[in-house]
Amino acid sequence: MRRALKLVLATLGLMAGAAALLVWDSIARADRALDANEARLATEIAALRARYPRKAEGFRFEMGHAGHDADKQPVTEALSRRIHYPFERLTADQIVESLATIESTLHEGGYEIVMYRRHVESKALRELCRAVREEKEPRRIAEALDRILALHPTVPDIVDGEHLLDRREVLNVIRRRSDPTRILRRRPGWKELFSWKILVAKALVQVDDFAREIHATDPQPFWSEKWHELPDDPPDTLVRSRLRSWAEVPREEETRLRADGTFTRVVVALCRYKAEKGRVAEKLEDLVPEFLPQIPEPVIHRKRFQYADGTLWGYGTDLTWP
Repeated sequence: MRRALKLVLATLGLMAGAAALLVWDSIARADRALDANEARLATEIAALRARYPRKAEGFRFEMGHAGHDADKQPVTEALSRRIHYPFERLTADQIVESLATIESTLHEGGYEIVMYRRHVESKALRELCRAVREEKEPRRIAEALDRILALHPTVPDIVDGEHLLDRREVLNVIRRRSDPTRILRRRPGWKELFSWKILVAKALVQVDDFAREIHATDPQPFWSEKWHELPDDPPDTLVRSRLRSWAEVPREEETRLRADGTFTRVVVALCRYKAEKGRVAEKLEDLVPEFLPQIPEPVIHRKRFQYADGTLWGYGTDLTWP
């Protein structure tokens, strides 16, 4: 009897030891995964930031969503003062400088700031169309505008930016003991051995999967009949993320902003033509190649901008000229 009892106790001890070893190993692997993700995050932030040089203080990926939420009002208020919003009394040079400041301040803001940026930049572009008519040297404005439009983040880069913000926020649950309910939908359960580290490691994998899914979708424009929104988040989603559910926002907003930017670039070219040739261009083809490298490709609905009798208008933009 005693021998059987000892055997049972020994077996239970071995099982408890094996369970403890399993828990320790799982947490250790989660720890290594968090360290690796932290290092990869820093590298990817540096790589994305290198493509869009910063010239003004504003949002930063390292702040995460919580930091952006806390600083949103002071950052946007300070930006409005620096750029003299809403631009009505500014010269063309001042508006171009304001556009550069907007890009530098907001391009690390993620999805939530995309709509605000589109509103402010579209307003600036509208006023630039007005102000450039009074500019004596529109060539300088054209060159500056080309530089700004070239630095405008692409939709994939905006998605990557939101991905970086999500990962920073998830990591902050462990690294900074931040409120987990901001980014995680539940506490760790038995599947995670009740470990926050294991839950956070799983959440980071899920966020990476979401980003890959978005980048793998058919890159149709948002207005195309072939374009479709991603399905709802799966029921086992761990993160409170906009990465997937708001994926259509940057695609739509940036497409419309690109239409506004392209329209404004054509307006500046028309003003250059008049300033240097002493007459109004009869057709857009007159601008190529001296003032435009080519006639702009359609941005929305495969329809080009229209120009007749000195008037320019187009699809996908609310701008008209003059």
